Amino acid sequence: MKKLKINYLFIGILTLLLAAALWPLSPGSVKPKTMSPRFKRGEYCASVRIDSPLTYAVVNGKKYGLDYELAQQFANYLGVKLKITVRQNISQLFDDLDNGNADLLAAGLVYDSARVKKYQPGPMYYSVSQQLVYRVGQYRPRSLATVTENQLTIAPGHVVVNDLQRFKRDKVSRPELGR
Repeated sequence: MKKLKINYLFIGILTLLLAAALWPLSPGSVKPKTMSPRFKRGEYCASVRIDSPLTYAVVNGKKYGLDYELAQQFANYLGVKLKITVRQNISQLFDDLDNGNADLLAAGLVYDSARVKKYQPGPMYYSVSQQLVYRVGQYRPRSLATVTENQLTIAPGHVVVNDLQRFKRDKVSRPELGR
């Protein structure tokens, strides 16, 4: 009976020591190893596009949007204030990141191999697909070969520009457009 009590005491002490050793690794206590000077000042900057309620919008003075809320929660986790900068296009977003004016881009961005070489994307939490939109009542294009340059309008800095340039460079047979 005495051996049994010693084993319980040993297991209890070992459990307490293990818990104390692992406590710093628990979620909520781990902070990024390298913090930018802005974080040290208590500020975290995110650049957003104001083109979608999914990413960021202000209605009646209240900010909302999935990307905004995730950025706000991350700032809360870091214990810093979130500063939002609204940009009109994708090129301005990446300029902010390049110039050190933003720590994060919260804009529902699509990455290609060229962007991944220069920037580190975060985990994907929703997906998007490229769409060709045409005017109702007009002929629906069946392939990109039937679309002329003056018929296309693409936002500056959009990743689809790289895809179209690659099609042209590689003389890829024009992909069929789905329904």
